[in-house]
Amino acid sequence: MNLAEYQTWLEQIPYGKRLPTALYLFREEKTSFGETLDKLLTSLASTCGADSRHNVIKFRLDELKVSFLSYPEFLDNAHPVLRHAITVDMATGKWRQTDYSCNINPPILHRKEALLSPDHPRRTEFAALTQTEEGEGLYEHTNTIGFKLNWERLLAQKGLALRGHQLCRVVNSTMPSHDQSPVTPIKRYKTAITRYEFSKPVKSLLEYGLLQTANSFFDYGCGQGADVNGLRALGYEANGWDPVYRPECPLVTADIVNLGYVINVIEDPAERLETLCNAHRLARKLLVVSALIQRTVQSSSVSPFSDGLLTRRKTFQKFYDQQELQQFIEDALESTAIPVALGVFYVFRDSTEQQDFISARTRRSIDWDQISSRLGLGQPRARSVRVRIDLYEQYRDLLDEFWSSLLELGRLPSRDEFPRFDELRQAVRSPKRAEKLFLDKGGKEELDKARETRRNDLLVYLAMSNLRKPVPFRCLSRSLKLDIRSHFGNYKEALAQGRELLFAAGDPGQIEVACQDSAYGWHDEQALYIHRSLLDKLPPLLRVYVGCASYLYGDVAQADLIKLHKASGKVTFLVYDRFENIALPELLQRIKVNLRMRSVQVFDHSPSGQLLYFKERFLAADHPGRAKMEKFSARLRRLGIIEQEGFGPTKGDLAILLAAGGLNENLCRKRKPRSTSRQPSVPESPHSSVVI
Repeated sequence: MNLAEYQTWLEQIPYGKRLPTALYLFREEKTSFGETLDKLLTSLASTCGADSRHNVIKFRLDELKVSFLSYPEFLDNAHPVLRHAITVDMATGKWRQTDYSCNINPPILHRKEALLSPDHPRRTEFAALTQTEEGEGLYEHTNTIGFKLNWERLLAQKGLALRGHQLCRVVNSTMPSHDQSPVTPIKRYKTAITRYEFSKPVKSLLEYGLLQTANSFFDYGCGQGADVNGLRALGYEANGWDPVYRPECPLVTADIVNLGYVINVIEDPAERLETLCNAHRLARKLLVVSALIQRTVQSSSVSPFSDGLLTRRKTFQKFYDQQELQQFIEDALESTAIPVALGVFYVFRDSTEQQDFISARTRRSIDWDQISSRLGLGQPRARSVRVRIDLYEQYRDLLDEFWSSLLELGRLPSRDEFPRFDELRQAVRSPKRAEKLFLDKGGKEELDKARETRRNDLLVYLAMSNLRKPVPFRCLSRSLKLDIRSHFGNYKEALAQGRELLFAAGDPGQIEVACQDSAYGWHDEQALYIHRSLLDKLPPLLRVYVGCASYLYGDVAQADLIKLHKASGKVTFLVYDRFENIALPELLQRIKVNLRMRSVQVFDHSPSGQLLYFKERFLAADHPGRAKMEKFSARLRRLGIIEQEGFGPTKGDLAILLAAGGLNENLCRKRKPRSTSRQPSVPESPHSSVVI
């Protein structure tokens, strides 16, 4: 069944709660949606484990996805609570479960009658309730009423209550509370720390080039304003609001809105949701949402409160896990949340800009200076090509810039993609002729390599796009459209090849073979370890394998090493303390992504003192610091430490080993102190020694 056939069958269902992108239907034992859809649901249910408890079916109208939703009190409760959901992606064969049973503020249903068949005996009863609620103005703002606590508080504000399926007016109604308040009020303002650098979300915007001086920026809950002040100093249009530190500043719309580590300090789940929705309303192009991810905390310094923890300082912290945070954002905003780091997500308004961003993350950069040197551009050539050499010498800067763009795209750039397009045509008549000049200079091999590189980058992007609904071709940017046509011919063929690559990434046998064949990184029996800088050098299959993990985790640039498990469907990201600058960096954090379970586990290793030995194993052969690392590793071997699958001595054990051998931190013999009668020597520069 393709998407068009699927949509045709859904159009034939004469009832249901229809939204722009979904159709909701109540399903009892004898309910039928037609022979084709009934067979489809039976097949999907047997695959993912859905059963009679999942009594509401959600058909996506714009993609091949079906969700089995469990509302145990659908008939008895006026606005039943969602307890469990299973979403099946028929395009990829993957499915995801979400358990809402412990959620303090779960999604609820409205307009139940729309989900029922026209002859259902209770349809009229449910419709009467909806009409009454509309008359009371309860549906005027629909952003947050789809969640239990927010709905209950709205009823209380209007002096209303539900008795069965009847709406009643009550006297002296009290605001419902989800928990007992602490004796001392929670002091949210204490969580606003003093920072002397940009926050993680703002750094990501700058690193990705999404925040330009032409874009306006608004920090919703800016605390003491370090991000706002820093961006203003760099010439950006930046503003911020905070209920304690900047209450006088107005809430204004902006191209980019940052909700940085705000929702995790709000103890009230209903207010937390409203804050997220309010920030989203202010974002014209992009909302950045960040929160703390689960980690180890000392139980003596915190106590449980609401759905989080209360600290001794009377501040609240809600620690999410990565998938939980993504689900919360997507449930609240009904938009795709793209992870860019642990606990940091982007929500784009425009699907075209979203796809350009995803595509850009899969694109490798070129080293034009190295290519130019290798081709000998500008050097004297034989007299037979004298005219073209003179032409190059005359327009060297222009042609170098054009050729750099040509190699970056792996195709001829369009007028929109090359700012000096008209200047180029005036100088050499056409882009085609400029390309021929490059080929005459011996650039065919480089251009062929660039085309293959860009095609592989696009394949990785297309494979990753199949994890969600494929974006219609008309919604892609002009540059991406040109890429697709140039490298694949048409969008249908491109998506098919991307889907084939995605399926291959789910095959443990193919992953194991690809890992074994890799010329980069360090192998053990179970996994391939690489430094993040080598990811682009891996074949597309392994890049997609890691890409699927980063889809749940975020940007791989946040980690130092990547561990590709060969058979278990897992990818682990390892974060070290000053990996580039220290001979034996210490492991700080380990993030394990289970692709089969779609789960992310975060482990704090900072107390363990676990060191990384022989780190040159994980780097490229031409890494500039490799010779120095190998020299240090030779000393390690003389000390009796060898490469192994497990871990070497801990930081504490190594210190004991060095002391016993009379060695300093550089693994060299300690010098005896010089006589005090001699002139003291100048200490070595700290940059000249290797620090453990």
